[in-house]
Amino acid sequence: DPKEVFHRLVRQYFPGSLKPPFNEEKRAEAGLPPDFYWPLADKLPPRT
Repeated sequence: DPKEVFHRLVRQYFPGSLKPPFNEEKRAEAGLPPDFYWPLADKLPPRT
C-alpha cells in the first residue's frame, strides 16, 4: 500500500511530525490525498 510505505518512510527519515499548513491543492495535483499527510501532522486538519 503506497500510503503505508509513505508513512513509514516519513517516520523513519523525518524527525518529528509534519508541519501544516499544507498546500492541499498542489498535493492533490501531485496525487497525494489528505489521508497521506494529515495523519503525520502535529495538528488536526481544518474543518470544512
